[in-house]
Amino acid sequence: MPVDRAAAFTYNVGIGLFSCSVTLIIWFFWKRNFADTQEFRLLRQINGAIFLVLLSDLSIWILDGRDGVVVRVLMHGFNIIFFLMSVMVALGWLKYAWFRIFGRSLSKKQEIFFIRIPFAVLGVIILTSPITGWSYYLDQANVYHRGAFAVPQYLILQAYLLGVSVTALTKRRKEVNIDRRGELFAVAFFAVPPFIGGLVQTAFYGLSLVWPSAVISSLLLLLTQAGQAISQDSTTGLNNRRSLDKHLSLYKEDQ
Repeated sequence: MPVDRAAAFTYNVGIGLFSCSVTLIIWFFWKRNFADTQEFRLLRQINGAIFLVLLSDLSIWILDGRDGVVVRVLMHGFNIIFFLMSVMVALGWLKYAWFRIFGRSLSKKQEIFFIRIPFAVLGVIILTSPITGWSYYLDQANVYHRGAFAVPQYLILQAYLLGVSVTALTKRRKEVNIDRRGELFAVAFFAVPPFIGGLVQTAFYGLSLVWPSAVISSLLLLLTQAGQAISQDSTTGLNNRRSLDKHLSLYKEDQ
């Protein structure tokens, strides 16, 4: 169902500005309040990529349909950033989630197969889109249109996110530690808001909902990590008295 263009513009610009602001806050929170480890560097990279996706999407909506060669060049640039950073989010999330689920990084072979090769293939498709129109194309009026590969590309990225969710939920079923189960649930839930946003966006073409929904996922993940940090000693990484009290209260409820 197509949405009125003026209403869609107002909504998308407004939600884009809000989502960019929240994503920046989340990024600075990761930067300022958590150690500079591989895990949190990956989270900052993911949030940085989400910010660039949101910013480029916002810019595309502002420039869409405006005349001029400069506008056309900018539209191509922002669309390339949008699609490339979308891929970076999905592949970066796989790297982070793998570490959180299994406690180790991807092996070199796994990284080549799951990260580098897909990024290279999708990167070629995206970078050549100004000529081929595979991911997107612009008509003579500089209006954006989905390319032939736009939907398959979106489905590939969703498959990455949902695959991580299924893996995390499977691992969660075998866990008995309460904090660990909560962490795995947060990892599994990351794909849910963008998936729902994608369904709504498909039904109401013209509304941008996938990436603003991803901000909700990022915020939940931040809250989960912050909650774990409160329950652990900053020096040893062991559970503190607050965590012990929580576990004891849950134990008493089960009696």
